[in-house]
Amino acid sequence: MKVLIFCFPLLLAIGGCLRNDRVIEFNGMTMGATYSVKLAHGSSVETEFIKRQVSDILRKVNLKMSTYMDESDISELNQLASQEPYRLDPWFYEVLNFSLLVARLTNGSYDPTVGPLVNLWGFGPNERRALPTDDEIKRVKENIGFDKLIFERKDSEWYVKKLQPKLYVDLSSSAKGFAVDKIAEFLMDEDIKNFFIEVGGEIRAGGDKFGKNWVVAIERPDPNQRAVYRSFPLKNMSIATSGSYRNFFKSGSKTYSHTIDAALGKPIEHKMVSVTVLNESCMKADAFATALMVLGPEKSKGFAEENNLAVYYIYNTGTDDGEPQFSTHMSKAFKKINPMIE
Repeated sequence: MKVLIFCFPLLLAIGGCLRNDRVIEFNGMTMGATYSVKLAHGSSVETEFIKRQVSDILRKVNLKMSTYMDESDISELNQLASQEPYRLDPWFYEVLNFSLLVARLTNGSYDPTVGPLVNLWGFGPNERRALPTDDEIKRVKENIGFDKLIFERKDSEWYVKKLQPKLYVDLSSSAKGFAVDKIAEFLMDEDIKNFFIEVGGEIRAGGDKFGKNWVVAIERPDPNQRAVYRSFPLKNMSIATSGSYRNFFKSGSKTYSHTIDAALGKPIEHKMVSVTVLNESCMKADAFATALMVLGPEKSKGFAEENNLAVYYIYNTGTDDGEPQFSTHMSKAFKKINPMIE
């Protein structure tokens, strides 16, 4: 038996045990990250057909929602310097609509238009790692705001209008999860019920692998090492993790995370270092993990309980200049799904 362990940004996927090559696996690159699909379906799978269809799904998601492609729908919307309504593909509309819902639920702390602030703080393509002034933050905040995106319905199609023409939409905190969901839907339509899908660290598992559980592990939130912190089985469920311990910079004695609170215009400042969300929908797990990370320890706990979210939190209770010391918290929904985890 050979156990495959794949290291992702914030999750370790301990996916398939290959026994006599019965688990079919293929992988590649998409959205600037890796993807992997494992099928525990025996030898009757038309592998090449499945691979082509998965590739087509990923290509379509990229063409709709990749900010790295100039010809994508989202890039066209971002380049549109007017209040002219822009027609949305159904997939684009679904992800944007849900992202705006999460933005409303969090009173704008989570915001899919936060990109200019991310760039200002040096976490965008220019990687300008210098502290912005309050005036710079104020000016950039004038060009963000989820409430400046308005949907319109015309002839059974959805359009979106930017009330602020300089708005820049980024769905990176939900598009990968959406791609995972679309691949899962396709596999189930093909009567493939036992699968393990990972796109850029967002994961969805269906069924099992020949009677054995698919297993995932939350990474130890330590910037100095990569190791398993907690593992558990995953069945007919998606998982996504957001953390503040991989992408950051220091200035003086302070550490600045890449996770930006759009309402404040600044990186988060709290002891919560990792948030893991379980949900049937990978898109929802993906977006909620980011949103909860932005909200911080107390607000996120209340939010999770109010919305019946299955969440596993990790806090660093150590000192800033010492070894990390971790404590955890689980929402009621998470305990119900995984009663044996402490």
